[in-house]
Amino acid sequence: MCHRLLPFLLALLLAACAGNAPRSPVEAQADHAHGLYQAGQYHAAADLYQALAAQAGGERRSLYLLLAADSLLQAGEEDKGRALLQQLNPESLPPEGRERLRLLQARFALEDQDAERALALLQGLEESGEPEIARRALALRARAHALQGDALAQARDLMALDQRLRDDSRRLLVQLELLSLLVRQPPEVLRSRLPADGVGQGWVQLAGLVRSFPNDPEGVAASYREWRSLFPDHPALPQLLPRWYQEQRRLAPAELHRVAVLLPEKGPFAPAAAAIRAGILAAWQATPGERRPLLTFHDSSDPLRLWPLLNQVAQSGADMVIGPLTKQNVLQLARAGSLPLPVLALNQTQSDVAPPANLYQYALSPEEEARQAALWAAAQGLGLPGVLYPENGLGRRLLQAFQEQWQPLGRGAIRTQAYHPAEKDYSAAVASLLDIPRLKAEHERREKAAGEKLPFEPELPVDFVYAIGNHDDLLQLRPLVRFHHGSKLPVLGLSRAWKGRLTRDEALDLQGLQLPEIPWLAQPDANQAPLSSEEARRLFPESFRRYPRLIAMGMDAYRLLPQLNRLSVPGQPPMAGATGELSLDNRHLVHRRLTWIELGEPVRVLGLTPLPESLDSSRWEPAVPETEILPSGHVPGQTPSPAQR
Repeated sequence: MCHRLLPFLLALLLAACAGNAPRSPVEAQADHAHGLYQAGQYHAAADLYQALAAQAGGERRSLYLLLAADSLLQAGEEDKGRALLQQLNPESLPPEGRERLRLLQARFALEDQDAERALALLQGLEESGEPEIARRALALRARAHALQGDALAQARDLMALDQRLRDDSRRLLVQLELLSLLVRQPPEVLRSRLPADGVGQGWVQLAGLVRSFPNDPEGVAASYREWRSLFPDHPALPQLLPRWYQEQRRLAPAELHRVAVLLPEKGPFAPAAAAIRAGILAAWQATPGERRPLLTFHDSSDPLRLWPLLNQVAQSGADMVIGPLTKQNVLQLARAGSLPLPVLALNQTQSDVAPPANLYQYALSPEEEARQAALWAAAQGLGLPGVLYPENGLGRRLLQAFQEQWQPLGRGAIRTQAYHPAEKDYSAAVASLLDIPRLKAEHERREKAAGEKLPFEPELPVDFVYAIGNHDDLLQLRPLVRFHHGSKLPVLGLSRAWKGRLTRDEALDLQGLQLPEIPWLAQPDANQAPLSSEEARRLFPESFRRYPRLIAMGMDAYRLLPQLNRLSVPGQPPMAGATGELSLDNRHLVHRRLTWIELGEPVRVLGLTPLPESLDSSRWEPAVPETEILPSGHVPGQTPSPAQR
């Protein structure tokens, strides 16, 4: 932020020197400190202000300390700036100085991720009589609303800030941020909640143009001229759209000439990386020769070598990077602040800071499968889930993901039961989930009272079972649900419950198990992947045996690269990939919409996971028993599955 308030504050300090009085050494030093700040020499300015504070007292001392703290903040010395603020007496500051103090305190609150406190400190400052105070307040308000996830309030702040700026270079940066924000919001929300004046609605219409021409700066030209005729006085700068498209190409180029792949060639992740490499090469070889980029592979086994490797491929002229693979390496990139070139990482991680704008994260996430299991069950009309999960970190994470997706849907309460994979006998866990011990005890009391044997037909406490586990786990869990009187209960699982093929015995044990699967394995004849699953089984037998889905992931990673720019714009159709229908959220995380199948002889395709917005969360009614088998291509939500109440 510029230091334009400084001359006014210094004038307050030096008011006694007004008129024709000769300039004092203190006045000259303060002017020099101000000049250092304006020149971007923040450390030197802070040192001089602190020296002046040491020689002054009262109001002057507090004001010099305030200016020193502001200089340190601009230099990135936040801790030192905070310490200086603790030394000054806010009561001794003039009103304008107190406004600046609130600005700095709000900035520190935002660094602490405390948006609520920042907004409280900033309240009213956007109406300050000092223009630069008002501008800085609006910029900080926009950051606070972004931290709260309130995109529309952030947009209103940016529009107000844009109208107060005079420098076109600063306005262009604000307008780029504003347009990027508006493009990601639903058009109907923008129309109803942004100002109804020409400025607000002009921005709504301009965002619509960009959505309609996400990668086409030439195609948008005629529509832009029409827009400008409708909004001749709109503040959008002439260079905004050209710069917008330039920035989009920088974040994810639509045309690729050189691609670098960072995968581990040694260590425990090397076999998985080999499967991904096979998929990347298959997709690359299927690319027509005139559009095929130069492809280079680099060993990323050593996490300490990640940054030198990334800089090396950037200097060699790579347009984009695929990889790295491990969470440790992806976390390094997510915390980096900036990257030298766009990266499609092959894992996803959560960072305590905002990731770089040109970092994209793509993973075959089991948490995403758990969330889609909740959507699938709700679309089938099921309301009371029973979740079996392994007592380990992954099991607890998947249970949490299922719960977080299920609870807002307004269905029944979740009944859970952990099992211990090391014990190899899950009968007690399944019986406990279905409340069989209590139901049997009640049945025995009824038999004793009746004096005769009665049929045991328990009313189970769940509508369906979601069994979290791998192939070996489900070979036990699925038959045990039947054994414990749950033969009519739908059972859902994870894709890892099968390996693409079933032996006859496995088909009997897993009969009826429903799970989300990648289209490449679920519908091999219908999928338009560069390499079919049967071809991959023949060409890469070991990788296919161990990691078939990672071969598909490699193909999609390569095919995603030129699509990332388009997918960054909301409302664009997803990419039909080997691993699902692929879309991108505003954090640049790739999401997969999976295909549901039912195991047996033969495996049956049930349909796609329903979209969350297609489900009515206002009310829920128990499912009506239904025995019809869902046909291939069925859209979930049209016919409920069986449920026992």
